[in-house]
Parts: sequence; C-alpha cells; structure tokens
Amino acid sequence: MDIHSIILPTRPEDELIPATSSKQICHVRIRPRTARTYLTAIEGISEEFDYKKILQKMRKRFCCNGSIQMSKDDKPFIQLQGDQRKNVVDMLVEEDIIEKENIRVHGY
Repeated sequence: MDIHSIILPTRPEDELIPATSSKQICHVRIRPRTARTYLTAIEGISEEFDYKKILQKMRKRFCCNGSIQMSKDDKPFIQLQGDQRKNVVDMLVEEDIIEKENIRVHGY
C-alpha cells in the first residue's frame, strides 16, 4: 500500500498540495520506561493522515509494538516501544510525510 493513499483530501484543491508543504513541526521524543527500555513518541504529524495506517507500517518496518495515544490537549500521537528515533525520522522523510527540516529529535 502506498503511504500517499493515507491522505484524506477534503477539497479538490487539496489533492494538488503535497503533504510536505505545511510548516508543521514534528517532534520525536524518547523517554525511559525502565532502566534499559525506552518509549519513542512522535507528535505533530498532520491529522490529515490516517494514524492507524502509519502506525501499522511503522510496527511492521521496525519490528516493534506501538499505539496511538492522546495528549493532555487531546491531540493524537504515536508511541513506539524502544529507541526508534533514527528509524522514525528516516521513514517520515522517505515516505514524504514531513520534510527533514521540520522534524525535531529530542533525547539523549
């Protein structure tokens, strides 16, 4: 399945605008779960994408489990097991979901 089929256009003009045209910032964060295990959180992906399909593709590609969580301000974010920061950045850029300049990686 092509990742571009995940975009849900609302108007005919939206089909002509590439997904990477927005200046939205995506944050990739890591936090420790226990002494040696980590969770990776991806926030700021545009809500025009289907989070379930992106999560499914990430889980399959990175061989890890993950879920869609809601932040305190009721915005969805993707949470993955393990330190997947480099993999996430590579996939988001490779699939043209967001430009590399608009991704901020936080953590160690």
